[in-house]
Amino acid sequence: MSPTITTDNPPPTDRRRERAALLLFVLVLVLGPLLALLCGCTVQGEYVKADRATYNAVAPRQARYIEADSSLTDEQRDQGLTTLKTWDLRLRKAEGK
Repeated sequence: MSPTITTDNPPPTDRRRERAALLLFVLVLVLGPLLALLCGCTVQGEYVKADRATYNAVAPRQARYIEADSSLTDEQRDQGLTTLKTWDLRLRKAEGK
């Protein structure tokens, strides 16, 4: 039977791996949010473009439907058209117009 040797100190290579893992964790923790902030500008711009394309495709048809639907009350018609107008206003603000 060979004796089992146990030590409280890990070998030097294990300590290096632990330090490297800790360093990587800290870098991700610190740099991750910074990179997200920097990339956020382009993501927001692409989102606004996509939302504008959706608005242009949906809003005219929806407005025609709201205006033509005789089963809607005046209040429902106003709410529907106001929703489309505020959607456009939010997009214009995001687009800098």
